[in-house]
Amino acid sequence: ISLGWKDIALDSEAAPVFSFRYFQELHGTLRLPDNFEPTLVEVEAAPNGADSVFSRYEWDTLAEAS
Repeated sequence: ISLGWKDIALDSEAAPVFSFRYFQELHGTLRLPDNFEPTLVEVEAAPNGADSVFSRYEWDTLAEAS
């Protein structure tokens, strides 16, 4: 099962606004459906007019860091 931003965002239905020009941190609260057990997080940033950037993270590694 894959969930998109609109499926998990609590703070806003719109995708976050960002720029590759400066270092930025994105903050927010996400919700996962009941009985959903995440294993992998894939992040794709696709700014207008530029190539997208893709990263993949193991859920366990992210959970340990928080």
